[in-house]
Amino acid sequence: MHRRLRPEAYGGLLEMQASHNRPYKLPLELLPNSLVNRVRAYNQAQAGAESTLLLPMAFSSGSPLHPAYGAGHASVAGACVTILKAWFDEDQTLASLFAKTQPRHPVSGSLVTLVRPDAEGSDVLPNLDADVAGRLTVGGELNKIASNVAMGRSMGGVHWRSDNTRSLRLGEIVATVMLRRQSRDYAEPGLTMTYRNFDGNRVTIDALGNVSVPEDLALERFYMQEKFAPRG
Repeated sequence: MHRRLRPEAYGGLLEMQASHNRPYKLPLELLPNSLVNRVRAYNQAQAGAESTLLLPMAFSSGSPLHPAYGAGHASVAGACVTILKAWFDEDQTLASLFAKTQPRHPVSGSLVTLVRPDAEGSDVLPNLDADVAGRLTVGGELNKIASNVAMGRSMGGVHWRSDNTRSLRLGEIVATVMLRRQSRDYAEPGLTMTYRNFDGNRVTIDALGNVSVPEDLALERFYMQEKFAPRG
């Protein structure tokens, strides 16, 4: 079982060691550095004369009480996005889809177009560069969603980056095992699903329950374990 402290709890230990001489044996190289100094300065600005290393939190309730690793939101995001990439053509560009479907806003009825952020990132501008638009794919946008769901928790102060990167892959593994186990249950003959995983490698699951990962044979062997075999 992983018992990794939340960033908020680690900040508390760091404060007690730095300011109250508690022997927690945290790395001395953490003190001082520019990030720690910024946290201290922010807290002092918020609390008058008091200066601490307690981490400012985006959540008023503070961190969850259970350990940081693994990250539930990231695991779910990784699993859901993997299913979508397996079921749909992730190499399809958004520009081609918009041209084919002519999507409209559900309220105004106006055509929906690809846009770009302004220089401050606070508004959107029309007429996304054609070269950029041609590189926006279904798979790429799904990966962005998964990353935003996962990394947003770090921005809130409740997770470490490694919680998210590993948990995205955990969700991906759970989804792939599920797809393999159900591969013989579909009515369509010869159904094959392919997606590109978070490492950029192609994963293919055929109708017989075979999983192929040519660029990562160790991962392929993992998926092909008997305990993950399809039913029937």
